Amino acid sequence: MITKNVVGKLKAEELTSRQVVSDSLEHIATHNTKGQKINALLNVDARALELAAALDEERTLQGARTGLHGVPVVVKDTIEVAGMPYTLGHPILADFDPKRDAQVIQRLRNAGAIILGKTNLTDILGPLGDAESTIGGKCLNPYNSNYSPGGSSGGSAAAVAAGFAPLALGVDTGGSVLIPAADCGLVGMVATHGLVGRSGGLADSASLTRIGPIATSVSDAATLLSVISGWDPLDATTVGAIGRIEGGNFEDRLEERNVASFRLGVLRDLFLPGNDRQEGAQVVEMALAALKETGVALVDPTYSGINLAVL
Repeated sequence: MITKNVVGKLKAEELTSRQVVSDSLEHIATHNTKGQKINALLNVDARALELAAALDEERTLQGARTGLHGVPVVVKDTIEVAGMPYTLGHPILADFDPKRDAQVIQRLRNAGAIILGKTNLTDILGPLGDAESTIGGKCLNPYNSNYSPGGSSGGSAAAVAAGFAPLALGVDTGGSVLIPAADCGLVGMVATHGLVGRSGGLADSASLTRIGPIATSVSDAATLLSVISGWDPLDATTVGAIGRIEGGNFEDRLEERNVASFRLGVLRDLFLPGNDRQEGAQVVEMALAALKETGVALVDPTYSGINLAVL
């Protein structure tokens, strides 16, 4: 199974897109709805291998378009993709083809990415929580089927963690990218409001909903964010961001800042107690210790003023 540094290896031509997609499809066939039945994907583009071969040829003849050239990406099924069902997890929309691409999908296609499939999610008509839909069933955490991958973009996170695709798009209104990424040991990010256009996607909240990358590394997430960010003529929030939010190549900026200049608060009053959370708490403490060793200034604790007992 090809899982490590897929974006970098494609860029360095150590792998072909066809090899990556073929490996992904084989792994999906074995583990998505068979065996462990991770149920991370609702459907897969039957043209993926054909597209991969064409993009490999284009790379050879003309060079790569971007760092995402030939990279398979899976997408939460609240984002419209022409030619693929837009279901929101419910059977009433099982056969609905939006016949258009959302703004972020247009950007991905123009960058040479392959939209490999749509991911499982919290059913639009079901209760909030884990990634479980009427169409896709209950999505499982690839690391341990007794655990949840989180919601509502759990299918996107589970697909990346399971090696079905190196990158995914999730949609976040109240933690729906960040929680699944954390639960699946991945990098998840939601950008500043207005940086990524939302037209062609379901927005639960005009002021909170944001599309964000899910990846196995910060650099891969930055590569994906570089492609999907920018002005969207059908999303007024991106107009307001012009001149106020700096865009561009986020990969290059990873090298621009010295982490020793960072000052981070630790919201310990938001750490939930309980024996079932001890393992996760230990991981957090290890991360804090590693940050401190690099010279990051930790304000520990920082108080949020939120009383979780009344929520």
